[in-house]
Amino acid sequence: MTPPHAAPLVDRRRQLRAGWRWARLGELCEFVRGVSFDKADVRTYPSQSFSPILRAGNITEPLELGKDLVWVPDRYVAAEQRLRVGDIAICLSSGSPGVVGKTGQLKHEWLGSVGAFCGIIRPRNDDLADYLSMWFRSPDFVAWRDGQARGANIQNLRLSQFQILEIPLPPLGEQKRIATILKEQMALVDRARSATERQLEAAKALPASYLRAVFDSPDARQWPRQRLGEVCDFLDSRRIPVNHTERSKRIAGKKPSELFPYYGANGQVGWIDGYLFDGPLILLAEDGGNFGSTERPIAYAVSGKYWVNNHAHVLKPRPSVDFDYCLHTIRIRPEVGSLISGSTRAKLNQEVAASIPVPVPPLSEQKRIAAILNEQMAAAEKTRRALEDQFHAINALPVALLRRAFSGEL
Repeated sequence: MTPPHAAPLVDRRRQLRAGWRWARLGELCEFVRGVSFDKADVRTYPSQSFSPILRAGNITEPLELGKDLVWVPDRYVAAEQRLRVGDIAICLSSGSPGVVGKTGQLKHEWLGSVGAFCGIIRPRNDDLADYLSMWFRSPDFVAWRDGQARGANIQNLRLSQFQILEIPLPPLGEQKRIATILKEQMALVDRARSATERQLEAAKALPASYLRAVFDSPDARQWPRQRLGEVCDFLDSRRIPVNHTERSKRIAGKKPSELFPYYGANGQVGWIDGYLFDGPLILLAEDGGNFGSTERPIAYAVSGKYWVNNHAHVLKPRPSVDFDYCLHTIRIRPEVGSLISGSTRAKLNQEVAASIPVPVPPLSEQKRIAAILNEQMAAAEKTRRALEDQFHAINALPVALLRRAFSGEL
């Protein structure tokens, strides 16, 4: 009979393969609480007779043992609280749901422990360690963890809940085979992920490099300069901010066909039941958080009918400049970032924005440059999206592998 207030067990309706059985973690593991200590005694650097303590941020797979540690006097750390090879550290409490339940296994000797908001799961049999470590990354465990009662602000798990948690357990030889295959496959996934991450970062940097190649070129230095306020009309007087609460009331019960995009510094931020502008215009970020970022260009084009809040300037290029050329020449411009501070609260006001220098070659040259940049930007965006899809597919592989492994299909 399940004890009162106990955590629910993993669903046992799934039939296991021959030779497998359901086993409670309490049979297989010991559970050790993390170290409690007086904050006044904590040091952020190694000291004699002090022990390093892992916190939630250190609990990854593998454990992060080399940075963001704290050290506490040895007297706080009991012998059973010192991590042993094969131990599984787990985060038990955090303000973030994504952090609670994170685990990491100690792979080699290390003289330290975990903090009070964490715990240690210690396999009673060393041969179980790798299998259990992999199971704590499985969809079964994630589903169980996410189904537990949680506080409104602080998310919690209790070591007592793990005592009755049941896992599918194959014979020892099968455990070792599964753990070996999973470690090999996870290593391949990690290498593929790292390679794709590098390619993705390079793809994200392409638009900025294309812009620099044009606007930092020797030819561009010879072009005459005009101020942005001389080549564009600022339509800022028509920007009307509407807070989220008011917009929510205005769109309640409205059909999608009755709503219009609502734009800000970073792109569309919602919908609204009216529009201020109609037709192609350029939005230039007013908030400093965009400046210096290769992923968040300071300017972008919009068209159709829409509303713009007070976090983006509204620009209408004059006939003397090509629309696309104008957009490209002010995107990620170094002159813009130098005009305001690096604070995310900094503002690029209209007077300063209008003073931004813009290179203005002949109109025919503007159109030629815009055509080349449009093609390059489209190709870069296509590459970025393909790599993001590849990255998402790689990230989905571990879940699929773990599901197969603990269903006896590996």
